[in-house]
Order: sequence, then structure tokens, then C-alpha cells
Amino acid sequence: MAVTAQESVHKLRLKDAVKKALVEFVRRLQESEGDNLIRVALFGSMARGDFDDNSDTDVFVLLHEGDPVQKMLDITDIATDVSYDIAFKDPDNVDQWYVLLSPLVETEAALKRQVRGIPRWRLEPVFKRIDAEGVSLFERDGGLA
Repeated sequence: MAVTAQESVHKLRLKDAVKKALVEFVRRLQESEGDNLIRVALFGSMARGDFDDNSDTDVFVLLHEGDPVQKMLDITDIATDVSYDIAFKDPDNVDQWYVLLSPLVETEAALKRQVRGIPRWRLEPVFKRIDAEGVSLFERDGGLA
């Protein structure tokens, strides 16, 4: 069953500007990455519901392939553009609430890389947190289990 950002964010207690930013971020990722995009998940304080006005919006992005550094730069540019557009161009955002999207970008190969026979994604605490608390905004079949 396909997960949509619109359905996922609707269930969360977030400011409307944050919800709009997440939906738009996923839309632009799908547009720029196409079939290369495997998963997008909200994690951290926004996903747990213990955020405050100074919290950033942590978003995990998993890609099939690509140069990790270049992909991080490209996707950070998309996140910055979305944040700016929501804060200053959205007529519904009367408070000009700025949403700080903080993407964590990984490729499938990088996560599957083994350390002492164990895949990296099973070792690093951040990936355990994403698995435990992450709210899926987009997921394509065939990604990491």
C-alpha cells in the first residue's frame, strides 16, 4: 500500500506551515529523483511530538544510488527552497513561520555497507531512531527491510 505525505502529515500535530513544507518537499523530491527515491521519513522531535518553536524538522531520505555528497547538496537545496517558499511566498502563512527542513540523505549501498559483518543501518543509533519513531512520508517497494 502506497504511503502519501498528505495522509501521513494530516495525522500529526504540527503547524500547518510544517505540514505544507513536508508535503511540498516530498513532491519536489519525487520530481527531482523519480525512481531513485526509495523512502522519505520524518523523525526526531517533530515525529515524536515533543518539539518546540526552535525545533528543526528532521527528514530521512533514502535513494537507490548516487554520489552521497552531491545528493546531500542537491536535496539540501530543495529543502532550503521549500522552506523559503513556505515562509515568504505562501499567503496562508501569515506569521511567516520558517520551517527548517534538515535532510539526512543516504544511499542504499552506503547503508548496506558492512561493519564486522553487520549492515551499517543496523549499527548506527540514528537509523535505529528512524526505524523506531519515523513517520513514513513516502515509501517505494524494494527498499531496505
